[in-house]
Amino acid sequence: MRQPGDLGLRRRLAGRLYPMTITIGVIIALGLPLTHWTLQTRALTETAQAYARHVAARRSETGAADAAGLGRLLPGTGVTRVSVADAGGRLLARWDDASAARASWWRSGEALGVAPLPSGGHVEVTLARGPLVGVTLLLLAVGLTAGIGLALLVYRVPLGAVGGMERRIEDLIAAAEQSNLELERRATEHQSFLEANLLLASTLDLEEVLGRLTEMTRSRLDVDVVRLWFREAHSGALVLQSQAGESWSEEAQHQRLAPGEGLTGWVLSERFPLALDDAQTDPRLKNRAWFTAEGIQSFLGVPLLVNETAVGILTCLSRTRRTWGTDEVSLAQALAALAALAVRNAQYHSASVRRSEELAALLRATRSVMEGLDLRVILERIVDEAAQIADTPHVMLLLADPEAPVLRIGAVAGDPVPPRFTASTTGTLPGLVATTGRPLHVADVRRDPRNPLAERDRRLGVVSYLGLPVRIRDRVLGVLTFRSVRPREYSPDELGYLASFANQAAIAIENARLFEETQRNLRQTRALLAVAQSATATVDATEIIRCVADEARRLLGADAAVFYTFDEATGEIVPRANPELPPAIAVVDEPCTLGDVPATVAEAMLTGHAVFGLEPAAGPAPARAVLAGPVRMKDQLFGSLAVYWWRAPHESAGSELAVLEALAGEAALVLDNARLVSATQKQAVELREKNTELDSFAYVVSHDLKAPLVTIHGMSSLVLEDAGPSLSTDTRHYLERIQANVRQMERLIVDLLAVSRIGREARAPEPLVLGEVVEDVLLRLAEPIRQARVRIVRADLGAIVTAVRTQMEQVIANLVGNAIKYMGDQPAPTVTIGCADRDDGVECWVQDNGVGIDPAYHGKVFEFFQRLKDLDVEGSGLGLPIVRKIVEGAGGRVWVESARGQGSTFRFTWPNTIHRDLVRQ
Repeated sequence: MRQPGDLGLRRRLAGRLYPMTITIGVIIALGLPLTHWTLQTRALTETAQAYARHVAARRSETGAADAAGLGRLLPGTGVTRVSVADAGGRLLARWDDASAARASWWRSGEALGVAPLPSGGHVEVTLARGPLVGVTLLLLAVGLTAGIGLALLVYRVPLGAVGGMERRIEDLIAAAEQSNLELERRATEHQSFLEANLLLASTLDLEEVLGRLTEMTRSRLDVDVVRLWFREAHSGALVLQSQAGESWSEEAQHQRLAPGEGLTGWVLSERFPLALDDAQTDPRLKNRAWFTAEGIQSFLGVPLLVNETAVGILTCLSRTRRTWGTDEVSLAQALAALAALAVRNAQYHSASVRRSEELAALLRATRSVMEGLDLRVILERIVDEAAQIADTPHVMLLLADPEAPVLRIGAVAGDPVPPRFTASTTGTLPGLVATTGRPLHVADVRRDPRNPLAERDRRLGVVSYLGLPVRIRDRVLGVLTFRSVRPREYSPDELGYLASFANQAAIAIENARLFEETQRNLRQTRALLAVAQSATATVDATEIIRCVADEARRLLGADAAVFYTFDEATGEIVPRANPELPPAIAVVDEPCTLGDVPATVAEAMLTGHAVFGLEPAAGPAPARAVLAGPVRMKDQLFGSLAVYWWRAPHESAGSELAVLEALAGEAALVLDNARLVSATQKQAVELREKNTELDSFAYVVSHDLKAPLVTIHGMSSLVLEDAGPSLSTDTRHYLERIQANVRQMERLIVDLLAVSRIGREARAPEPLVLGEVVEDVLLRLAEPIRQARVRIVRADLGAIVTAVRTQMEQVIANLVGNAIKYMGDQPAPTVTIGCADRDDGVECWVQDNGVGIDPAYHGKVFEFFQRLKDLDVEGSGLGLPIVRKIVEGAGGRVWVESARGQGSTFRFTWPNTIHRDLVRQ
């Protein structure tokens, strides 16, 4: 360690400051007086020069030559002598200050100022220097005082500061050296931790890790023996796992301590370090003989804690008596923590390896089970893979029967079971698993009365039994059983592992079943679709029947199919079938009665349900299986659909009955639709013919009625013109009423003709800008609009509609005309026309603020000859019916929104519109 004063900073600084302070003192002491002397001497010289020039000039003017005269020529004071000399330097005159009794160098001295005379020669002037000398001496005294003081200040202050700093530096150096010692100790600990961490990271082998840790602890703590004890999970006893400093003997390998026994047991139970200087005197010592034999004096024990749980003990033993320091105890605790971490990591690693192996096996088994969709193959794979992953030779898969409370054999690995074996869902081990949906383990199944295969298991030497539910969601599909020939316990992890496989097996079984069902439904759907498509391709019943028979044979895999048609009127049955039907089964297209058809077919027609039966054949014809179903639509029986198998034995399943019933129902629907379509087509032709006749009749009648009306109107006009003045008031009134009725009749005929022409337009629809149609209509109605003083408001009218122009004009004209006529006494009559695009076309409206319509009459206003009685206006009552017929004929609809006294809004929709933006493009 560095001794105090060794730095020498103050000494070295004093050596450098000494000459510098002497120099500073000299400069300050002499600099000020010398500077003052120099400056003042220069000033006196300049003054003497001025005096000399002045005296020389005045002498030339006055001619004074004596001393008194020179004294009078002086311009100021302070002059001690004035001398005049000729050109040869000879003194001509001199004046001396009388006050200068004694000559002194600062009073006389050499001349400071010299000036030439015009006549030759020169004048010399001497000034007194006494004040200059006095002030200079005074400044010298002041400078000496200041220089000495400043020099001392410059010298002493830095030396004092450096001395204090030197002392502080020495203190810091001492503290740093002490910290270095602490850091070296900590570095040693950290090196131990680092080596221990590297050790833990280098391997996961528990034995190797513990061996290295005990050797490291022995080296770092400088002890003789280090031991690691681990606590057994099931018994709580301490077992010696590793040690350093003593040979690993056979006796040490089996050394154990009961819970709480000895010094080590105390540390484990208290979970607190124990440090003893003299362990042999402690009453808690258990193995005193060994301590004495080995000469162990001091003991240090620290617990190995994992999540606040003591899993073991680290003990440090010294043959020399020593006092354990706090640092040593802390280091031992840190190494114990690393040892605990090593234990936990090794356990995790072991569990991870085991789990990885299990997951790999489970993944392989799951992939094997999930490959393919054949149910039989999948069941065999399930039991084979389950036997491998569970290391059990005897595995059985029992499947739940949906129609009975039993479990049936799905697949077996190992020794076979009796044929057609079933297990009841009550009173048996697999039944208990199936009903509860929970795993069941039996340690010894040989004498268990619930074992349905007890005799077989005793023969095979089976001991333990495990049953797992094969379930998907809340539905148990079956039970997977494991039988082991040795006693076996299953941990929760093993049960979870095997249950995961059982769940995957359930998914595979369900997928295979769904696939089979999907394939069956797909075949059925294709058959039904083919039958339905036959109705769209033809309405011929014979062709439809042939299609139904072919699809039934193909769908059910039968050898032949027969469609028996039934005539309700005569009770006659006619077999119709594909060409593969042998004559021994049925004679095609030959009428017969109900007693002539196979009994299964007759039963299906009588009961109204699908029936399966075996029909013996006469002569050499083979025995055949028949599946028949009625073809019925509501209360009408069309016949029966039957399929036959004779090339190989066949057992029908319940699903086949459902398939045939669905196919027969579809056939009935198709035949009924074909009948309805045929009847509808016939009615449509008749209706078109009648409509054509009615349209022609309405047109002819309307046209022929106009001729007499024209005659009546003309004659009444002639009577009024010729005999008008002579007619009475009543007669004139009658004639005017006749003319008014004739005009009304003419309007009615015109509207009837318009109605008759709707739907018979020769012109094709075309794209129309609605705004242009509205403008044309408003031009035609300009006079009525002007007379009624109606204000027309045009909203958005940019939509494009596809329509016959005359029909669209009729719709707009009738709606606008009605709005004008039914304004009433509205002081500001207004009609608004607009439209808006909708998803299915365009919606148009005509809105007014007239008298309005009571909601009770909203539907009647669109009927023929219906008019409002509120106002007496002209009209035939056909305007709105014409609007409805045109709009509905185009595929739209029309309605009114109104209330009495609140105006009306007539709206209609028009399909097949084109947006205005498309027209611009």
